Amino acid sequence: ESTATNAVTYTTPWGTITGGTFMGYRSEDGSAVVTALVTAGPKARRGSHSFTPDQEWQQAEIARLYEISGRRDAYLGDWHTHPDATDGTLSWRDRRCLKRIIKTPFARNAAPIMMILCGSPNEWAACAWRATIEARLKLFERLGAAPIEINGYESSTRS
Repeated sequence: ESTATNAVTYTTPWGTITGGTFMGYRSEDGSAVVTALVTAGPKARRGSHSFTPDQEWQQAEIARLYEISGRRDAYLGDWHTHPDATDGTLSWRDRRCLKRIIKTPFARNAAPIMMILCGSPNEWAACAWRATIEARLKLFERLGAAPIEINGYESSTRS
């Protein structure tokens, strides 16, 4: 959470939406362990109501991180900001994006996470969601999104 908050606070003008992706792996209990944050990229377009990441740059960065992790770390999901929002509720655009991620074979992620940073300058709150496709009747489906807990940890290196 603090890494994403720092990325927003120090690199993006207030009121501008930005975001990126998470890299990591799933632990034995199914929890997402985030090991890297990928920003929107140098050619990303940011505005007051949406942003479009530099997908070519992001995909290259995801591939690079995948390789240097020994093919352990993979794409887990996305993060982005909702400036001036009072809560981290998923917008219809967020839900559409999550459904697209699930249905994209290249993403290889049937349960992506999405973290929304909302708030005001220097006072961000993080809300995280895990999405799945839920079957409704025989022909219909809908996106299910459940809030998930965010836990930080300190990594250490051993000599």
